[in-house]
Amino acid sequence: METSNNEFDLIDKVINGDESAFEQIIRNHQKNVYFLAYRITGSHEDSDDITQEVFISVYKNIGKFRKEAGLGTWVHRIAVNKSINRLRKSRVRKETSLETMDNPAEKPHENSYSSGAVDPKELLNIKDKRMIIDAALKRLPAKHSSVIVMFDLQDMTHSDIAKILKISEGTVRSRLHYARKKLYNYLKPLASEIKG
Repeated sequence: METSNNEFDLIDKVINGDESAFEQIIRNHQKNVYFLAYRITGSHEDSDDITQEVFISVYKNIGKFRKEAGLGTWVHRIAVNKSINRLRKSRVRKETSLETMDNPAEKPHENSYSSGAVDPKELLNIKDKRMIIDAALKRLPAKHSSVIVMFDLQDMTHSDIAKILKISEGTVRSRLHYARKKLYNYLKPLASEIKG
């Protein structure tokens, strides 16, 4: 994700107050940011919010952008961080609401939601294969689902993912391996439905 001279020019123009240059940066990256946010959160509403938050953050912080990294890498890093934070907040809200259920003796980590258990019959009723895969992706920890999304769905390299997440390429490979193994285990019982 190298930054071209054209993007460096856009960055300089934005720093100098050129709104049309910022609009061009948005046009260049908006679809990828939205797609990444959606694949991590599984929510169109959250993805819209995250996309706006990302570009607000880009605008506020563009003066701090170090030109040694690619603009796309920087924007993706912001999108991943905001998506993971939103997912964590969402999970905390759901777990908190589960704590207030009629049975106070039941702990949130013992119920089917937070353990990641999904009723296979419920999933089999979902006809859209993408929804089945998205449901499986949501069961993964955010650090693993984000790597799967970036590598397998956005065709990013190990190197680009490592830069965005500020981790080593070996860690990227490890997370990919773990995530694929977990996805396989989640989807294995549904294989005939997915192939169908």
